[in-house]
Amino acid sequence: EALELTGSAVPMLENVQTGIDGVGRIAVSNVGNVAYLKGSGAGARELVWVTRDGDGRPLPVDPKNVLGVRLSPDGKTLALTIPDIQPVRQMSIRYQLNGANGKEVDGELLCTIHGLAPSINE
Repeated sequence: EALELTGSAVPMLENVQTGIDGVGRIAVSNVGNVAYLKGSGAGARELVWVTRDGDGRPLPVDPKNVLGVRLSPDGKTLALTIPDIQPVRQMSIRYQLNGANGKEVDGELLCTIHGLAPSINE
């Protein structure tokens, strides 16, 4: 059975920034959340978080250096591509645990924390 389009076209997102490669700076998660860079060229632009309901809100991030955005499949984590960012704090956590099968599990977690923006929930 073939599908057929009905009704008129409705814009989903407007003013999505594109890079020099012509690709839109947008990310969509498996659950339907969207993050994108709003604006064009070198002018004013902002990073916007959009829920499946269409509610959009700017994120407290200066987007002038953001080259790309990625959303995790569950739509809860946003990764920004920012060149030349300098680490401000690094942390190493070493662990030694006993697994459920009785075998010892050890390792190290390395984290780098960059400048943090205010909470997006505020």
